Amino acid sequence: MKHLYLTVLIGLCLGVSFSSCNEDDLIPSEDNHMMTFPQGDADYDKEILAVYNEYGTHMIYDFNDNQFRWEVTSQLPYMSEKGDTDYVSDAVYFIQKNCLELYDKDLVKELLPYRIFLASNISEIWNYSGYAADWSWVEEHDTIPGVGAICGYKSIGFGFTSKRLNELDNDSLAIVKAELNASLIASGVENGLIEIPEEFDALAAANKDNLWYANFIDAYSGYNSVGLLEYADPQTITVADEFNQYVKYLIMLTDEEFDSRFLNSTFDAGGYVAQKKPIVKNWLKEKYGIDIEEIVNKPILLKFKSE
Repeated sequence: MKHLYLTVLIGLCLGVSFSSCNEDDLIPSEDNHMMTFPQGDADYDKEILAVYNEYGTHMIYDFNDNQFRWEVTSQLPYMSEKGDTDYVSDAVYFIQKNCLELYDKDLVKELLPYRIFLASNISEIWNYSGYAADWSWVEEHDTIPGVGAICGYKSIGFGFTSKRLNELDNDSLAIVKAELNASLIASGVENGLIEIPEEFDALAAANKDNLWYANFIDAYSGYNSVGLLEYADPQTITVADEFNQYVKYLIMLTDEEFDSRFLNSTFDAGGYVAQKKPIVKNWLKEKYGIDIEEIVNKPILLKFKSE
């Protein structure tokens, strides 16, 4: 027994010794989530502090991509560039007028995550592996810039903290507004503050056994035939992802535009879109007081036009 104790003691001492010898070789990793707040004392920092006092969320414009993509055990499938400080005030104004102020204040305070990243650009990392039309196996990888907003881990990323925000046409602004509002609602879903109705879950493409097959066939039997509004990876799609697709497009398009685009017999081949649309709209309005029609009809406001 004494020999056993001695062996263990020697092992511990050697471990401490080796750790000490290699200590100078260790390089700390770049900080991935801790940031000071507020980040400065400019006029836009005062505006950001006012948002924090109002809603309890930190708007961050000085960050690195590791901080933006951090998800504890993985990384968001997006890349980012930190915000342009010349346009932070414009971005704060856009987020307030075209998102936060469109809802009941108490609801927004509940739904908002801990942090809003003000990025000058967000790019989606897109990967595709599957069969082409001729049944050959293809793999494609790309990054798609110009994402308006995304829901991250305990955060929302806004991708137009730059001069581009004031250069967008009306259609592009509608997309940014829709993605921003959809990200707020998606954050609520992710954190269990907004439930997905059972009726939607029962119809969700994510629950269909043939989803993998459907995504790689022609337009008449593809992702649209199972009620998806845009292509999604059939291996990773969730009911929450699908619900967020509907929220985004219902806010992006007027009722007439949505019906023209998605409720025609060619696109809605399976009839699922026609069933899901009213479920999403009615559920959000009746249970959470979120009136999508009212949000769509609110004009998009830009700071430089209000001055």
